[in-house]
Amino acid sequence: MAVLTHGHLNGILSAFDVEYSFSAVWEPFIDENCLSLKGKPRLFFVQACRGRNVMNAVELQYNRTETDAEPHTTSIPNIPEHFYVAFATQEGMCTLKIFFS
Repeated sequence: MAVLTHGHLNGILSAFDVEYSFSAVWEPFIDENCLSLKGKPRLFFVQACRGRNVMNAVELQYNRTETDAEPHTTSIPNIPEHFYVAFATQEGMCTLKIFFS
């Protein structure tokens, strides 16, 4: 599922006439509510701001052969297994700018 909308702090998203929590998007797809997807992966891509701080630009280089840093992982509380959630920005941030070199 792709969610493209406006967003605010603490997982609050905005539609034309209402604000709602991100949990309202994924909860209908948990195993108890959607038996046909039980044990199957569910993918959620959220293109929405998550705050007011503007993110700095990120420079990507294609010819890299080594890792710059140790792998970074983060957890999203209360998200069930078999769920993959990708946010366009970090919590508290807005407007991701990417430049390719």
